Amino acid sequence: EVEDILNADTVAENANVICEQPIHSESHEEILTVTRNETICESFMPQEPVTVTIKSSYTQTDEQFVNQWPKKNKMTQTCKLPATVTSNKTKTTSKKTQTYLTNECLLQYIAAAKPKVLVCSSTQTALIENELVPNTSQPELDSDPIDKHSSSDEEYQSDESDLESDEGINGDRGELITLSSNKLPHDQMKFIVFEQSIVKRFGVCSTCRSTCTVSLQRNIGTYCKIALHCSADSSHSFTWSTGPLRNRLPVLHLMIASSVLCTGMECAKALRLFDFLKIMCFKRREFSNLLTGYVIPAVFNVWKRQQQCLLNSIKDNPICIASDMRVDSPGHSGLFGSGSSLDVDRNIILDTQVIKSTEVKNSNAMELESLKRQTAYLEQSDVNVKKLVTDRHSQVSSYLAQEKPDIEHAYDVWHVAKGEKKRLLKVVKIKKFRKLKPWIGSIINLMYWVAISSQSPVEREEKWLSLLNHIVDVHVHNENKLFMKCTHETIERQWLQTGSAIYKKLIEIITRPRLLTAIRKLSNYHQTSGLEAKHSLDNTFASKNVYYPYHSLMARLFCSNLHYNENANRSQATTAEGVSRWSIVYPKANKGEKAVAKPLKEQPTYKYIQTIQEECLKLRNDFSTLKKAISHSKELLPEEPVTLVEKYLDGKQPKPKSDIVAAKHSRFTQPALPGVDEDHCDCSGKCATRRCKCKNELRKCKSACGCKKEACKNV
Repeated sequence: EVEDILNADTVAENANVICEQPIHSESHEEILTVTRNETICESFMPQEPVTVTIKSSYTQTDEQFVNQWPKKNKMTQTCKLPATVTSNKTKTTSKKTQTYLTNECLLQYIAAAKPKVLVCSSTQTALIENELVPNTSQPELDSDPIDKHSSSDEEYQSDESDLESDEGINGDRGELITLSSNKLPHDQMKFIVFEQSIVKRFGVCSTCRSTCTVSLQRNIGTYCKIALHCSADSSHSFTWSTGPLRNRLPVLHLMIASSVLCTGMECAKALRLFDFLKIMCFKRREFSNLLTGYVIPAVFNVWKRQQQCLLNSIKDNPICIASDMRVDSPGHSGLFGSGSSLDVDRNIILDTQVIKSTEVKNSNAMELESLKRQTAYLEQSDVNVKKLVTDRHSQVSSYLAQEKPDIEHAYDVWHVAKGEKKRLLKVVKIKKFRKLKPWIGSIINLMYWVAISSQSPVEREEKWLSLLNHIVDVHVHNENKLFMKCTHETIERQWLQTGSAIYKKLIEIITRPRLLTAIRKLSNYHQTSGLEAKHSLDNTFASKNVYYPYHSLMARLFCSNLHYNENANRSQATTAEGVSRWSIVYPKANKGEKAVAKPLKEQPTYKYIQTIQEECLKLRNDFSTLKKAISHSKELLPEEPVTLVEKYLDGKQPKPKSDIVAAKHSRFTQPALPGVDEDHCDCSGKCATRRCKCKNELRKCKSACGCKKEACKNV
């Protein structure tokens, strides 16, 4: 490629490209370093100054060496800066001016010196080793050495050293990156190339330097085959493709489809991005087929393998799990529900069951069905569930008490505290109960302290009911058997009065039977906070504002499980000095009155995505056609439950589409928006007038009739 860069036959015959360091001559050492600010193929334009520095090891004085360099002429430019000259004997700084050569003079000097080695690196520096001692005479100038096929369009010619962003995959701009074709497809780097760059690179024949016609011979989504036809010799034509194929399917299609699903993106938005950037990509139907045939089965296989490894590691060991369900839409009309089991001791997701509302009586019954399937699956895997932490779902509590009495059932403190806080905030809005507002925070804190410090249900209930004495400044509880006295020191607060309306209302709230039952079953250590974080992560992978089919939703939730298990136990991030990093937030629950410090975790990793991409390529090798892949997917994935339409029809045939369209009508006599009804009649309700189009066409007028009954023609 030296010929393309310098366009000099003498250089092309004697030049060898090396990667790391220049080869030194045996007779002497001399390296000419040319530092430039543009790419090699674009920098050799006339009148572009290039800085030249000489480093030599001659056995002569520095002054003599400087004098040997060509003097100033019309092809050189000088600047009043000291030129640094280094030798083996002395290191001095000459007071002479530093010499700058134009590209034209430099190329002629290189051609006359017959360079032996040309080295290119990512720092845009060319190292040239000469076997010829610098001549004091001017190098002979022949013809213009500039490549005649270089682009003359200066609008898009940019100086790479002036790029605004210094970020790159190689970090330091001086690091050299070696490209290789031996990498796996998902490990290879992909670049976005403009049409202009393709025409510029392939628009010139590499054999005869004639003009070539660049055409798009074939295009399949992201894959394209470019054909080059030489205008001088048809035998110089060839084709070039943009990427590898796997059984006639572009590999990049599998990479994009799997990346869209595994990162929680939406297909419509991703394809719209490609469309507006004019980046060639597949269509929506192709994306759906790739998901059905390869991506969803790949996610299913990867999750099942990891799940089996996790269950085998805890087989026959007593564990404590937390269970909760997430619905795919806000409110109580969800179509899909996903219940997950969390090993609270190791903070990993063990199982996720997706339930459709058509499988149960209503949406509210999905949580119980999800829990039944989770416990049944864990039992089949020989997992011994010792304790189960959930929220206060009444159906779940009844099922565990009757069907699973050997499992200790406990309530998550946050769910109980959240409900009681809402109740208290609603009460203090009433004027006569406003003095209770300063006590809300203390009551919620007491609930957490009762759960953590108690060892038995009786002790929890006694500590909770001691609030009725404490709030009226009585700190000795003679009616209790375990908790006889408050443990706090003397405090000064505005206490309530015994017998007051506020005190009676507080007794009514905290002594409710359902609340006392929840207090006795509060979990002391294990909570469902990890599941709440998991559900927040689920919203990233499967938004509640978008409908996803059954298997697509399942695959997205499995990706969420893989991401959570990989990054749940990250350590806290630190600064360069080793100081822990924190962020200050103002929770919405505190209404901005209280700042909370949260630890910043290390950056998450996404190794599971690469594993899924490898599985997609493996499935493509095993099933070479999309038809075979979809058939395998139907056998692998669980059967989708019946839809709501099928459940409501109950075997009946639906109405034809034409009948449904014909029966469509509006509740309004006039269109809500102007211009919507093109066949609007302008008779102003006077159906008997001549302006009425409906009268002439013998059809019913859509305008509100304002005629007298005997004169109306629109009956």
